[in-house]
Amino acid sequence: MAVSRAMLIAILLLAYRTLSKKHHPDRNPGNEKAKDTFVKVAEAYEVLSDKKKRATYDKYGEEGLKREAGGGQHHDPFDIFSQFFGGHRGQQTRRGPNLESIVEIDLEQVYTGSQLEIQVDKQVVCDECSGTGSDPDHELHTCDMCGGHGMRIVRHQIAPGMFQQMQVQCEKCGGQGKMITHRCKKCSGNKVIRIKESFNFEVPAGYPRGKQIVFEGEAEESPDIETGDLIIGIREAASNRKGWRRKGSDLYRTEVLSLSDALLGGFTRDIVRLDGTILKIKRQEGQTTQSGWVESIEDEGMPHWDEELGHAATSKGMAFIEWIVVLPELGDSKGSKAIKDVLRKHQKDEL
Repeated sequence: MAVSRAMLIAILLLAYRTLSKKHHPDRNPGNEKAKDTFVKVAEAYEVLSDKKKRATYDKYGEEGLKREAGGGQHHDPFDIFSQFFGGHRGQQTRRGPNLESIVEIDLEQVYTGSQLEIQVDKQVVCDECSGTGSDPDHELHTCDMCGGHGMRIVRHQIAPGMFQQMQVQCEKCGGQGKMITHRCKKCSGNKVIRIKESFNFEVPAGYPRGKQIVFEGEAEESPDIETGDLIIGIREAASNRKGWRRKGSDLYRTEVLSLSDALLGGFTRDIVRLDGTILKIKRQEGQTTQSGWVESIEDEGMPHWDEELGHAATSKGMAFIEWIVVLPELGDSKGSKAIKDVLRKHQKDEL
């Protein structure tokens, strides 16, 4: 479908990001072909992003750019992009699907924040042939069926003496206009290869559930589409929570008490926080604890997440501790004696 010039320029400027990343010298050490492509892409971007140079190109074409540059080399900005994105001016670039991956981490890592690395198996454009599928030492041949246009005109008779003429994609070259005579040895002519790529990222302290980490333009690649995004979902593991449960910025846990401690008090309970430090809970002598009572403690929960700032705030949520009293079995003589002893001591303390 034909698009306006303004829309086409916007599409090509978006394509610059993908191409410059793919052919950047840092990602292709020693690859002169990739370096040359990177330079051409940068020059094309300079023209498309500069209103004055774009106006020169619109009026005088590539020659006008050369004259303006004092006779220096200059490449057609539309040609360098079109050879990677569709091959024909006036066509919109298709966007590929996003690639999603799940990383499972401990609740402790969400509490303190952590640096992580993930290995992603994905498809990328072959760096040997730059996605043409052809051996770099051999040139592509112009398709003899469409004359290199990628499209051809066909006629269908719809009635006696009446014909319908329409343009269709060339079936011999697949719309590319060029034919491969020698396949690329690295990708076997498939234009793409599979690799394992490492991605390093940070899970900040207090990172919300359901929030995703996005690497733009890092999904699976194809020479004729705009690359989608790599989306990493963070999931909390069921283990390694030190007895805590999370709900938003608040933490919950259940603690078990003996009948003696519940009635008489006078105990200290050490509870391990998610960062490994100790939270001390104390009961004075004679201070009772009801079974099912929930104790709330301020600033002992998860770090509050500030969505606007994109990181944790200095404050934390609440910690809620539910106390459950375990009673001895009445049918057990030792249990009965324990209950009587506790009650006797409780009565004595009250007197």
